[in-house]
Order: sequence, then structure tokens, then C-alpha cells
Amino acid sequence: MSRSRRKPPGDYGIGYRRPPSHTRFRKGRSGNPGGRPRGMTTTRAKRLALREAYRLITVREAGQVLRLPALQVLWRQLIAIALGGNGPAVRLVIDLIQSAEARTLSDRESELTLGMLVHESMRSDRTGANKQATSQSEHHVVEPNRATESD
Repeated sequence: MSRSRRKPPGDYGIGYRRPPSHTRFRKGRSGNPGGRPRGMTTTRAKRLALREAYRLITVREAGQVLRLPALQVLWRQLIAIALGGNGPAVRLVIDLIQSAEARTLSDRESELTLGMLVHESMRSDRTGANKQATSQSEHHVVEPNRATESD
């Protein structure tokens, strides 16, 4: 068996995919100057999905031309399919509406709770201010005929 002998690093033919040895690796120059191409990150994917969901689409409905967000058009189509008797579409619409109502209800409850806390806080501040005003009025006597205070 004959083994092929390797030539020394600088001793090879120059040609296709064989650059001259003095130009192969330049100092200070990256081996991949363009870098890895940008991929689809989750943040970028979410941003793209939202941009497409709210992109305005021209729709003709009942003889009128409307410009609606794609998400609204999608909802209208899904509801139309569900009204046509498609069982899975009906279940999907019902599930989506129930979850939206539950979220809306929980948002309202949290707003109500927050409002009650703020109201209670303001009420306690007012009663504290009334107590301070009462204690201050004990120290100062205001006579109706005079505009000055006396101790």
C-alpha cells in the first residue's frame, strides 16, 4: 500500500480553494467577517407576530370596503365558520370568549380591590387630618370678632 505523502504547509499548488500561503490568514482579520446570520429570536418573533396581527387589511363586507386589523378579520372569519356549524370552531370560539371574560372579570376585581384600597387609604388620611385639625384647634382659639389667633 502506498501512502500519500503530505507536502509541507507552504509547498502546495495554488488554485481553486487554495489561496497563496502569504494571504491565507491576515493578522487582525476575523475568519468570519460577516458573522453568523441573524436568526429568529423569540423577541423578534413576538414583535413580528404582533405587527402582522395589527396590520390593516382591506376587506369588503356587505358592499362596504373596510380597513380592519388582521386579528379582527381572523375573529370574524372564525365566528362565521362557527356559525356555519363547524363543531371544533364553535368550541374554540366559546373557549376563547370564556377565557377573555374571565380575564376581564379578574381585571375588574383587581381594579375594584385597588380602588377600595385607595379609598380606604384616603379615608384614613382624612381622619388623620381631622384629628390633627382637632388637636390644633384645641391649642388655638379663634375669636369671631378678631382675625388674629391667641394662645
